[in-house]
Amino acid sequence: MRTEEFDKNFDHAFEECVRLYHFVPDASSSWEQIQKQYSKKRHNKMKRTSMFKLFPYIAAAFILGALIFGTPTVSNAFQPFLHAVITIKDDVTRVIYGTPTKQLHKDDSIHKILPPPENKNPIATLAPRVHTE
Repeated sequence: MRTEEFDKNFDHAFEECVRLYHFVPDASSSWEQIQKQYSKKRHNKMKRTSMFKLFPYIAAAFILGALIFGTPTVSNAFQPFLHAVITIKDDVTRVIYGTPTKQLHKDDSIHKILPPPENKNPIATLAPRVHTE
């Protein structure tokens, strides 16, 4: 009798536990997290679109300021870059900046360093003299 009573109480308790247990977790906490992330992304997107709407006005203000306060002369700041010449000679590429009149010539007056003196025996001038008798 005791085992039948125990089995009956066990089955009753088991059915009650199964009935009270929720197999689906509570979704409210995860939904709150998702809602926070969604509202944050939406807020950032709205800020970005409002910033893009301001770009034409900012550009117009810069152009208007340049027209009103700018100098009428044309700038010569980038002229050396416009005169960049690439020459290929003996498989060597050189980029020369400046005006064409400042390019290197074969003339010796442009060189800043003098060539070494032409001695018949340059090592003899560097080595100390040894006297053999």
